[in-house]
Amino acid sequence: MTELFDADWLLEEVPAEPEPEPAPAITESLVPSDIGSRSSRERCILAGLILNNRETATAWGAATSTVPNAEDVLFVDPRHRALVRGLLYMAGKNMPVDFQTLFQQLRKSRKLDSAGGAKYIAEHTLHYWCPANCRFHIETIVDEWRQDEAVKIGAALADDMNSCSAIAAL
Repeated sequence: MTELFDADWLLEEVPAEPEPEPAPAITESLVPSDIGSRSSRERCILAGLILNNRETATAWGAATSTVPNAEDVLFVDPRHRALVRGLLYMAGKNMPVDFQTLFQQLRKSRKLDSAGGAKYIAEHTLHYWCPANCRFHIETIVDEWRQDEAVKIGAALADDMNSCSAIAAL
């Protein structure tokens, strides 16, 4: 009598399933090369402004009310200056602001190249720049600027004193 159910196939050796491919390693293209740098802090501030982070806006307002040419102080990278100027223009016109609308505005105003081009702006959308600590970054940059200004003033005073001493010696 034949069996209705032949279980011999259960005893056959089944080839092992191939090992799953390992998860892709974090490559340098995924990790910004400037993490922890001034440029990285500038990108965090930009993200906060673009994402309309209230704390960033408050810190931005405080910085711009006490620091002359705040966008030049806060952004040393000329691409970031172009981006923030585009943002400020759009905000002043009550235009919606995100990376897409900023890209379109920069292209329309022929400022896209000075903002680093399409690829550079696209990098901002690929990397998540957390605006959570933007206030800290703004305050740190402003403090560094104030220290630099104090050093410049001190050096100018020292030069003036040396000049006065030279004149008095005559």
